[in-house]
Amino acid sequence: MSRNRILLDVGLRSALTAFFLGSGRQLNREEKVSERRVINAINSLNSGENIPTAVRVLEDLSWHDQSKAVKCLSNLALCILAANESSLCRVASQSDAVGDRACIRAELLEKLENIILDDDWNKALLWYSVNACAEDDPVCNDVTLLNRPSNVRKLTRLLQVLYNKTELHYSSQMVDQEALEVLLELFQHFYPNNMTICVLILKILSNISTDGAYCAESVAASGWMKLLLFMLNEGSEIIPILCKKIFLNLLYSMEQKKTCLGSGLYEFYSTSYCTNPEIDVVLLHGMRGSAFRTWRQKDDPGNVTTQCWPKVWLPNSVQGHIRIIAVDYPSALYGGDLMENLQSRAKRVLEFLERAGIGDRPVVFICHSMGGLLAKQLLIGNTYGGAEKYSLFRFARFTEANVGSFVHGHSSLRHPDRRRIFVPSSTPIA
Repeated sequence: MSRNRILLDVGLRSALTAFFLGSGRQLNREEKVSERRVINAINSLNSGENIPTAVRVLEDLSWHDQSKAVKCLSNLALCILAANESSLCRVASQSDAVGDRACIRAELLEKLENIILDDDWNKALLWYSVNACAEDDPVCNDVTLLNRPSNVRKLTRLLQVLYNKTELHYSSQMVDQEALEVLLELFQHFYPNNMTICVLILKILSNISTDGAYCAESVAASGWMKLLLFMLNEGSEIIPILCKKIFLNLLYSMEQKKTCLGSGLYEFYSTSYCTNPEIDVVLLHGMRGSAFRTWRQKDDPGNVTTQCWPKVWLPNSVQGHIRIIAVDYPSALYGGDLMENLQSRAKRVLEFLERAGIGDRPVVFICHSMGGLLAKQLLIGNTYGGAEKYSLFRFARFTEANVGSFVHGHSSLRHPDRRRIFVPSSTPIA
């Protein structure tokens, strides 16, 4: 046992005495054994070893004793608990996780505006400051103005630019300029009333978490940890998935995992963090779809949207260890992504899939519409580097448009056949 582990044992023994001692009495033999098991479990989690056994030992404690045990866990151990979706996460998150929802303080947005990245970011800030309120508004600088819907939309645009910058490895610069604290306060302010902003902030944080040990340690040491543990079991379906994604990416940057989830990839299900899956299931949505909207059913007449079926009932229908990954990519009818052909789309998706370890084991692709075309482009290999390593187990496609999709009424499209979009990659786009 290393010297650090011995010192940790000594510290834990002192911290855990209250588990078993009454009013100064000596521990009996059974209590000493229990104390040693708890200490060993905490040591194991803090060093990332014997995780299943350690988690079981702590989960078997009473709520009162769990509350004391989690205080001895390192940030690495908390990430491991989150990746395992352990019930201990609720214990570790006991706090006022969502903070004051009073009006956004002016200095908070000032911190956001003081972040220095590059010319694109500066242009976005200039646009935001010029359009923050009408020039003839007599209370333009009043902090209450910051809660107007128009300004919330502008803040959303600014956060979108920040999200794009995290994809270009500006994360360290953002961390150095207190961006984590600003994002935390913004999240606490807007949750749960503006889920668009909250989701965007968590996406930014998930990208920061993949960008090396320095960024990961900064996130783990910030006020984000307890809030993320709390949100694992709260809110809408997308929030817990994003929180777990952040913890998985933190473990990757802490060199506890070999794979990470890049932009647009979400783990809907995994049998166990400690068990390698036998098969990966990859979901690819179609035109105007998304990872969180496509894989569900809208029931009439109440217009009620069901739960995400690959996440809810698919794991219960499969024997063995599986992992379900959903891919999100731009697929709107309008916008700059429209003119991107299948080859360039496949290149970007392929990079994300490889970083997530897709291809290391058999893969099942479940695709809707344009997602089927994208998957086939991945499988046949493209000019940017093939995907020959994929061991295809099943390929399920629904309403796939093999010769492109005709969309009437969109005469402004630039393709020679103006009604056909998302064409096969062999067809050049003018």
